[in-house]
Amino acid sequence: MATILGFAYTFEEQPDGAKVCDVNNGGHRERMLSMPAFYRVYEPGQSSDVPAEPGTKPDVTIPDLAAMSLDALRAWAKSTLRLKIKGTFGHAKAVQAVEHELRGRGWIA
Repeated sequence: MATILGFAYTFEEQPDGAKVCDVNNGGHRERMLSMPAFYRVYEPGQSSDVPAEPGTKPDVTIPDLAAMSLDALRAWAKSTLRLKIKGTFGHAKAVQAVEHELRGRGWIA
């Protein structure tokens, strides 16, 4: 189950093992699809390399964010998290933004 702004989405298992729910609210759909490690548009028969339920940590190696250059951190966040870090953010603020996103996804404590 996933909850967005008090609305609960219940996932139903499909014959191919995918867990699917209907999301008719455009804002909720956009929010879910902004987290590709957890959600994506269902296509029957598509292989599932992404966990379908929230709270499941994907098979992603999280690098030492503080040791990365700012450019490398931005590139990793964009490719792995689909998170764009503001150009005005310095290194420390960028690390905080990425850690905040990772905590929000349940990938780190």
